[in-house]
Amino acid sequence: VIFKHKAFDELCRLGLTAEAEAAVRAEYPSETGMLVVDQCLKSGPADALLEPGDILLKVAGASCTTFLPLEA
Repeated sequence: VIFKHKAFDELCRLGLTAEAEAAVRAEYPSETGMLVVDQCLKSGPADALLEPGDILLKVAGASCTTFLPLEA
């Protein structure tokens, strides 16, 4: 999967709810956006699970807004 970091205004256009945005902003007040699926490789581990435009909300139960926690 290839992710891109997108600003909150773009995320709202992709379907991020106001409640989800408020929760992320409360947890990470300095964040300007979140990660979004840009490409999903066919036959890869996330094929049929993720698709372009999906917003990454949590990984292993923890909020994830940047690449460093995702990599960890």
